[in-house]
Amino acid sequence: MSQVIEYGIFLNRLFNLDKNIRFVAVANKSGEILAKGSKSNTDLFLSPEETQETIHHAITAWKSREKHYSKIGEGLYTLAVYEKLRRATIPLPSGNLLLV
Repeated sequence: MSQVIEYGIFLNRLFNLDKNIRFVAVANKSGEILAKGSKSNTDLFLSPEETQETIHHAITAWKSREKHYSKIGEGLYTLAVYEKLRRATIPLPSGNLLLV
């Protein structure tokens, strides 16, 4: 039996992990955002359209690495570091990607 994830609860648990987590999204590998949220009273740096674009780029980069898994092993996470934020991309057991 497959496990169904309640993404709302999942996202809230992530926000409770660290006060610096501002935005969380779960997307499938086609770029469709399945769930997203931001911490209340947080001004996001990017518009919704820009956020969708950056998620698409992260997914494209993630998928491009998969062809090397047989030689280097499966990806565990990526970390993109910018002056104003850090973004972690983490694969979920469902095959979707978590962006924090």
